[in-house]
Amino acid sequence: MAFVRVEQRNAHLAGAVRLHTVQGRDGPVSKATLTAIGNTRKGSGGIIRKRVALLDPSKLDLAVTLFILVRTSQHRIDWFKSFYTLVTNMPEIVECYRVTGSTDYLIKVMVADIQVHDRVYKALIEGAELADVTSMFAMEQIKYTTALPLPSR
Repeated sequence: MAFVRVEQRNAHLAGAVRLHTVQGRDGPVSKATLTAIGNTRKGSGGIIRKRVALLDPSKLDLAVTLFILVRTSQHRIDWFKSFYTLVTNMPEIVECYRVTGSTDYLIKVMVADIQVHDRVYKALIEGAELADVTSMFAMEQIKYTTALPLPSR
């Protein structure tokens, strides 16, 4: 897990530095661990899904983050497939979850301004039969990380 802790915080580190960090923190690395590290690097069944560059939204004029709560009265597979296609083809939608409770879907959107949000909103209500749509604008980001909580040993 030490390798993964280092990797998810800075995937840009050189392989030798990663190995040294793993060895320095957890003692000797077994052949099985080295194989697992190799597998994660190749993506062949490892726990690292992919490597990406995390961009600064403020440098890309994406100053507005909002969360959209969607309720639908349609709970059919054909509706879901259509909704899935709609949200996955909208680049402003960066995350979408089917959730429990009084809301059916939670959508995270990043846009430049309210006018772009309005276009996203109109595309959603035009593209899917929805019972209710509520938008909440984030005023301040308190915490953001891509690092997952890992079990300690």
